[in-house]
Amino acid sequence: MVKRGVPFRDAHDRVGQAVNAAIEEGVELGALSASARVSIMPELDGVDLAAELTTDAMLKRRDVIGGTAVARVRGEVAAWKERLASSRKS
Repeated sequence: MVKRGVPFRDAHDRVGQAVNAAIEEGVELGALSASARVSIMPELDGVDLAAELTTDAMLKRRDVIGGTAVARVRGEVAAWKERLASSRKS
C-alpha cells in the first residue's frame, strides 16, 4: 500500500485490520474476501494479494544492499567467501 501512496503508519494500521478480518473469516491474508479487501485496502483492488504475499515475492522486493533478495544474499555470501579465503592466505 505504501507503494500506492498510503502513508506507512496508515498502511500498517489497515494491514492489521485486514489480518483481523482474515482471522474472523478463518482464511490466510491472501485469501481474504474481495469485499473485505476493498473496504479495508481499496488501493489494492485488482492486486493478486496471494501472489504478492508469497515468500519469493516478498524476498524479491528487498533488493537493496543488505536486503533479503536471493541475488543480494548470494552476493554477500560470495563476498564473505572471498574475504575468508584471502585472510587464510595472509
